[in-house]
Amino acid sequence: MLTGRDRQRGMTLIELMVSMGLGLVVILAATTLFSATVGASSVSTRMTVLRSDLNAIANMIASDVRRSGYTSAATDAFGKAACTSNYETNCPFTFKPSRDLSADGHCIIARMDANDDGVFDSSDTNEVRGYVFDNGTIYFITSWTGTPSCDGTYTRESLSWASDLTVTDLTFTYVSGASGTGIRSIDIAISGTNGTSPDLKMSLTQEVRLRNDDI
Repeated sequence: MLTGRDRQRGMTLIELMVSMGLGLVVILAATTLFSATVGASSVSTRMTVLRSDLNAIANMIASDVRRSGYTSAATDAFGKAACTSNYETNCPFTFKPSRDLSADGHCIIARMDANDDGVFDSSDTNEVRGYVFDNGTIYFITSWTGTPSCDGTYTRESLSWASDLTVTDLTFTYVSGASGTGIRSIDIAISGTNGTSPDLKMSLTQEVRLRNDDI
């Protein structure tokens, strides 16, 4: 028969230490799992933000490039020989690669008939939009001296982006017209890193069709 003293006996010191050890192992495992989950979620969030920022830049530039060549005087008579011999006079809004795209692919110019008068106004930034990527910075071209051209003389101002984004490359590539269709396009390739975590990198490419071709 158990005495009162036997019935009140608790855990031994060894049992208590083993229980505490097992509890610590469980807590450590749970903490590690939680930390890993939070870390993965944080990386995923930052990558989503990075993608969103890069897309915002590409979409802004693409909207101007997509309008390139627009003119209220457009007709269905595409393929006019005059457009290949005298762009400035006969087709002032048409995208001309040798003039409107730099050799290194870091500058692009889009011309459009913003006020629908059929006349190109080089002093109107609504009718000529230019972008330059230089030394890690994207610039908007504000004015030109003479004919707007990537190889010409111009003034520019920096476009600022969110502090959590560093643009590492912005390149424009001209894709000549396909045989039989004449469709031309511009490939916009942009790369960047997270401003606070440079190891998080991403590159995006967007194809923009030159819809208003007149050549």
